[in-house]
Amino acid sequence: MAFPNTGLLDSFAGVNQDPISGNNWSGSSFLAGDTGSLALISNQLTDATGGGTDTSSYFSLTKFGPDCECYITVATASAVTADVVKLLLRGQDPAPASMSGYELHVEKSAGTDIWRIRRRDMLVATQLGADMNQEIASGDAIGFAVVGTTLSAYYKASGGSWTLVGSRDDSTYMVAGYMGVKTNQASARAWKLDDFGGGTTSTFTVPFPVTILDDFNRADNVSLGGNWTEGVNGKGTAAQITSNQVTVPAANSTSSICAYTAGPTGLRLACQMSVTGSTFNSADEYGISFTRTANTAQGYHVEFDTTGTDVVAAIYNDVTNSPLIWTATGFGDLATNDIIGLTIVDDGVACSFEVWIGRSGAWTRIATIIRGGAQYLAGPFYPGFRIKYDTELMDNFGAAVLPDSTVVPRVDSSSRRSSSRRFGPF
Repeated sequence: MAFPNTGLLDSFAGVNQDPISGNNWSGSSFLAGDTGSLALISNQLTDATGGGTDTSSYFSLTKFGPDCECYITVATASAVTADVVKLLLRGQDPAPASMSGYELHVEKSAGTDIWRIRRRDMLVATQLGADMNQEIASGDAIGFAVVGTTLSAYYKASGGSWTLVGSRDDSTYMVAGYMGVKTNQASARAWKLDDFGGGTTSTFTVPFPVTILDDFNRADNVSLGGNWTEGVNGKGTAAQITSNQVTVPAANSTSSICAYTAGPTGLRLACQMSVTGSTFNSADEYGISFTRTANTAQGYHVEFDTTGTDVVAAIYNDVTNSPLIWTATGFGDLATNDIIGLTIVDDGVACSFEVWIGRSGAWTRIATIIRGGAQYLAGPFYPGFRIKYDTELMDNFGAAVLPDSTVVPRVDSSSRRSSSRRFGPF
């Protein structure tokens, strides 16, 4: 996805500040054990005199987010194995004894440098997923973004363009927080940093409701009709129309995914469907799908699990059968007449998904997932739905193409005010 979407906050030009305390930076460290804070020395950010080798400072102007990003140029990279530079997002209570939030950890290695995305809970660090690898050299830049539950690491070679190193998922800290910078080094001022940017990234205009394409108000039938292709995304089972709603035969034991092949199709789509069944149990899972037009055995789908008291959703890559699972706390379980929605934006580098629930005329985005690399299937796509058991009933399928304006959130760095273009006709 596009990165960065925010402007420069500090170029570190001006008189030395040792430690740094002006231009909206804290004058103290934010992690217990750090021997000092950072400093502005010779128009670069480095550790303060007497600060030792473990140093940190946070940008104290305001909290940013929940969706936010930050980035910094590594003017001079340490050449010593195990030396580290870090970026902080969604920092909660950035006092040395109690800081929590997310960090991007970039560590020099005798081999290819190590990148990690970690969560800190009252200082305790938990690594999210496996190590990632990307060499970092003087003049390169590192970036960190959190959108919904997705945390993403970015790299830019000197004179090059930003690329996604990898993403991880976590839903522990879903509120705005502070941004910060931290260094660990064997000798003082091994890291020298420049051009710090970031801020809140705008959320898009709500893309729902979309045009209803099929209300299923026709005679009962074991087929959905000519506008549909059934049993796609590697699922061989068809759905059926019963009492003007969609379900599956009672003998069905596998998922049915159905694509609306009459259109619309595209790289940017929104899709929705009503949950009309009145029976919810641990086996019921309602879903929305996107199917590749070039190969209807491939695609993605999201499942809404009706177990427990909170929404549990998982997006699946239907080729690798790999789920990206999260629990959306605070939204309650699905109920009759809720509407489930999913958007996809395929920009040629990665796919971004947003999961929505509509209730009583109001739509709420409950999660965002961004995936590239091995998880990435290139569109265009058909919209559709996923259903598994005859206890499930769904109705009123709708879909629409999202205009290009879905990917232009910007923040003006001088005013700190965010804005985004509207979706258009929705």
